[in-house]
This record gives sequence, structure tokens and C-alpha cells, in this order.
Amino acid sequence: NFSLDQVSAMQFSARQQALSVLASCARIWVVNTSASNADAKRNAGAYALISRGPAAVGNLPTKCFKCSLPIPSIRANNIVLHFLPDQILIYTGRYGSISYAQLLIEVRSTRFSETEPIPGDSRKIDTTWQYVNKSGGPDRRFNSNRQIPVLEYGEVTFRTATGLGMILQTSNSEKAKAFAGQFSAVLPSNTVPPVQATVPPPAS
Repeated sequence: NFSLDQVSAMQFSARQQALSVLASCARIWVVNTSASNADAKRNAGAYALISRGPAAVGNLPTKCFKCSLPIPSIRANNIVLHFLPDQILIYTGRYGSISYAQLLIEVRSTRFSETEPIPGDSRKIDTTWQYVNKSGGPDRRFNSNRQIPVLEYGEVTFRTATGLGMILQTSNSEKAKAFAGQFSAVLPSNTVPPVQATVPPPAS
């Protein structure tokens, strides 16, 4: 049960609003692995290959406790972050606690060669081919060489010195930036680093 003073209520509300911006993305994924790609020609010109899974953001169910306030949460694989007014509860089969002063949020834009259905709020910035020649055009040696859209996605990283390292990929880059800016504005000491002006080579 929480009874918040005015300052705590304003900070909690700001975090709720920031997380609602993140939740408004049409698609959110958790990045599981990322590796450099030595054969970009056969992987839509992507210089990095990532594996990802679905993630969820919102007022998600809690395990083993109830709260007097609606608690925004992030679920990614077997990790759930519950953003309480006074702390972050991290659930990985058992609960741990993270203070807001420990949390660092980083955000950037990234190019992504999308082979799945295009999310409704994504921005298409380029096209590529499944098999690419040296000039960036289609490799004519392959008959079934399809064109692939390159989208601008957001990437939000949550870090702590105690070992948390969660990377979320969002279908909308601007919403990711807005979330990180709003959320970090009410963190005790951390700020969001400047967003990179250029995006890295495509990943797929």
C-alpha cells in the first residue's frame, strides 16, 4: 500500500506516462543476441545479425504480491521489471530490488532489414535485397531474390552496475527517444546520452 506525497506522486506519474509512450509502439522486441555478420551479401546487406523475441510493456500481472497502485511493467523473456513508486522490482523466478539511482537508460536509432510484417508506426528509410551485390543492387545469380524494406527502429538499453542489461527494440524510433527522455528526467542522477545523428549499418 502506497501513500505518496506530492513530489513522489508527480515522479511516479511521470514514469507511468513515459512507459505508456513506450507501450504505444506497434511492436516491441527484446534483443537476445547480436553478432557481426561476415556474409552481408547473403543477408540483405546486414553487417550485424540479431536474434530477438517479443516483449510487453504495460500494467502486467504481478506474481506473489498486489499493489494499491497500477504498476507499469516490462516483460522480456523470463525477466519482468515492475516500476513501483520507490523502487524497481525485478522478477527472474525470485524478486530482487533496483533503486532508480542505479538505473541508466540509453537510446539510439538503428537501421533494420525487416523480413517480418512491417509494423504500422515504423518509418521506411531504404530498401535492400535478400542477396546483395557489391554495388548494393540485387545479385542476379539468385532467381528468388526479393526486395526487403529497411526500417528505422529504436533501441532502448536498460543498465545497472549490478548486472542488468536489457535491450529493447521498438518499431518507432521517436517514441523510444521520447520515452527515454521523459523517464530519465525524473531519475535521481542519470541522463540520457545524446542520440546518435547517424544510424549503424542494417541488422536483420
